[in-house]
Amino acid sequence: MGIDVRLAGRWLMAVAVLHAGAASGQVALQAYGNIVSVVDTRQGLKSPERTNSQLWFVMNRPDIVLQRWTLKARINNVILPNGANVSGQPFPPEKIQFRFTEERIDGSPPQPWPTLAAVNANMGSIPFAAPGAEITLIPTSSIPLRSGSSWWVGILYNFTIDIAGGNYLDALLPQHGSVLEYPYTVSFTLYDENQVPVATNQHPFTATVQVHKPLRGDPVADPEYGIAVMGGAVDAALAFNTAGSYEQGVSAIYRDGLKVNSSTAYSISVRSMGDELSTAGGHTLPVSMLRVRLQPGSRSAGSGGFPTVPLAAYSQTLLSAGVGDAGSQFFDIEYSVQGNDSRLYATKSTPYSTMLVYQLVPR
Repeated sequence: MGIDVRLAGRWLMAVAVLHAGAASGQVALQAYGNIVSVVDTRQGLKSPERTNSQLWFVMNRPDIVLQRWTLKARINNVILPNGANVSGQPFPPEKIQFRFTEERIDGSPPQPWPTLAAVNANMGSIPFAAPGAEITLIPTSSIPLRSGSSWWVGILYNFTIDIAGGNYLDALLPQHGSVLEYPYTVSFTLYDENQVPVATNQHPFTATVQVHKPLRGDPVADPEYGIAVMGGAVDAALAFNTAGSYEQGVSAIYRDGLKVNSSTAYSISVRSMGDELSTAGGHTLPVSMLRVRLQPGSRSAGSGGFPTVPLAAYSQTLLSAGVGDAGSQFFDIEYSVQGNDSRLYATKSTPYSTMLVYQLVPR
């Protein structure tokens, strides 16, 4: 979908220079373990809570502070089998799900400690995305990573991997023999508040899915998923055409602008295709001036928060729904720009546009 911001008049802009945080190069990220997920039933695999797989944030000197950090992960490779399967298809990465289990704090960092609960980590199963595409494990944390007066601090997060059930497993059975392995590696990256990488695990975390033949259990009904931008929201627009619109900002609400189908719990995220709004003549504005928010529509799950997020080139969560629904759900989309935005300067009366991507992630 696209969105245009039509501007007229003169604006003032202050250029913001993004830079790496003070902790860049001072926080190491290490990943340990080797997970083998044994799948012998169409119900998939719910892994044990206690595993030896862990992420370590290590700080080796005093006075390190990393504010508003984010943790993301990605699968690095197309997940091909080590032999022939019955369909010739790779293992779908979205069926592999990361899950935090527990934490441990070593050393004596200042309070409050960045426990999984304190940093609002998603303790449910988080599906991976396509190879090379990152998923967010911990969104922007209000609890910093700090060493205080300690010369060594270690923050350990244990995790495991779940495998979603479904009839898709029948297509991944070995063509010959009784076991087929699907190896993959995972990279974890720590970002600072400007989404600049601070650390990544030096050696990719290795894991394998083993699919065993025959699969136990009857075929299961796969849930149906879908997401679509509807009506006027397909080509949304915000117009600045009065003095008041510059001073007070503008907003637009597209009723039932987003349709969602999900029979299980899910989340919805949004991202821009780039960091800038642009014109046909090559003029640009920062996409972060635009804010987006979902609201309950004519038929939707109204529970949970509906945060307002500034647009960015990386995915941000607009809604986490704890339950699904057999029918279609609809949400209103609200776009807005705050008044007196100091990032703007000497704009011309012309449309500035970008493309937005909405994503539905089953949980």
